[in-house]
Amino acid sequence: MINNDFAVYLHERYNVDKQKMIDNSNKYCELLGNNFEYEEWSCANRMRNVDYDKLFVGARLYLDVAPVNKLGAEYEEIEITHLYGGVLFYKQLTGKDASDEEKFLSKDSIAMYIQIYPKIIYKPHAMNLSCCCNKTLILDYTE
Repeated sequence: MINNDFAVYLHERYNVDKQKMIDNSNKYCELLGNNFEYEEWSCANRMRNVDYDKLFVGARLYLDVAPVNKLGAEYEEIEITHLYGGVLFYKQLTGKDASDEEKFLSKDSIAMYIQIYPKIIYKPHAMNLSCCCNKTLILDYTE
């Protein structure tokens, strides 16, 4: 079986050459410390946690399914079933609402910014990266 866990590579996220990302992170981490958060908190230029254009049918991600009026988060696994016209269709694989029922999100919805998370994030070794989704694996680049 093919592993369809959706992964984000930080150098791709910021459109930078991989080696340049590694070199720059080594320099910045020496000067500024090495603790970073994955999520973008600036409202001026916030990026989605997952790039819609890199999604594919079969990709598996995490979705925060906690009700809006509940404190905290509840991450469940989803699988992309279809991508069309800026809309991603998915089915929920885990949790109490897991089913084959297809649900959908617009790529411009707030959910794409704050509720969808990759299964894996690859980063330079020098960084200590954290992510709100406690299920997301954060791994170093393999050199």
